[in-house]
Amino acid sequence: MTRSVRGPISCERQVRYNVFALPKRNLREAAAMLAEGSTWRRWDLHIHTPDTILNDQFGDWEEFLTAIEKQDAVSVLGVTDYFLITNYSKLKKYKEDGHIPKIDLLIPNIEFRIAPPTRNTRAINIHFLVMRFSMRLAA
Repeated sequence: MTRSVRGPISCERQVRYNVFALPKRNLREAAAMLAEGSTWRRWDLHIHTPDTILNDQFGDWEEFLTAIEKQDAVSVLGVTDYFLITNYSKLKKYKEDGHIPKIDLLIPNIEFRIAPPTRNTRAINIHFLVMRFSMRLAA
């Protein structure tokens, strides 16, 4: 079943559309969530952290965390580093310890620099955003 961009979809139709992913006991809760409509959030999928291999523009981790905690606009971060997810793991641990509470989701963003460069000798970067999806609704 596909969704039309032209008009709204009734709550009942959305529940039928998503029923394959929901346990039966959560259908009422899902219907209530869908009745609210869309919620738009701002994501920044390319943010480097302190200790980034080729793009370390920051001070220490405390300064970085404070800057993220002060902002209200972004709710999802793509934690970017070249070749590794070490800094993603570090930021995830900070989140688990109670830092950056306004951030709903962290996504590892692995950046690769490939050759040959462009005619202007600029590097070409490729990004891999790695996600493991699991749907969890409150019981």
